[in-house]
Amino acid sequence: MCNELGCPACDQLGYYLIPGCPKETIDQELLNCVSVIDFAKRGVMPVIGGSLDQSNWFLDAFHFMLEEERRTEAENWKD
Repeated sequence: MCNELGCPACDQLGYYLIPGCPKETIDQELLNCVSVIDFAKRGVMPVIGGSLDQSNWFLDAFHFMLEEERRTEAENWKD
């Protein structure tokens, strides 16, 4: 929402912290999204039809996950 600048929604952090195991915090739809994105990174793209026939949603989620991975990797290199 704030492009990592900080806002009331994220307590001025610029990101959200997920305490504990993410599987206990996020819903099944997001877990499915992560699985599909993992397949896409390996070259297996979603097929037309069914729940995967949502190209804009999938592309937005794909880009979001890639950016989160890059940000996490960059943070790990700082330590």
